[in-house]
Amino acid sequence: KGSDAFSPRAKAGAGVTARPSDPQDLARAVRELHAMPKEKREEIGRAGRKFYLENFTKKILGDKYDALFRQVAGSRKGLSDSS
Repeated sequence: KGSDAFSPRAKAGAGVTARPSDPQDLARAVRELHAMPKEKREEIGRAGRKFYLENFTKKILGDKYDALFRQVAGSRKGLSDSS
């Protein structure tokens, strides 16, 4: 689905998507989940949880933002030295 290939859901291999503000597509996604075997729903649930724990916990996001801020601050420091 185009840019869906870059979504966290797609990277995790977890769940189905529906277009925002599209009730018919949401209903389609719910039917798709309902039609899945229980084992498949459990599998994608586990995949989603694993992806979350590896990428989106407060600790992990905090570390990523800290590294980003340090990188930006370091590159800005060099700019102020040239005045």
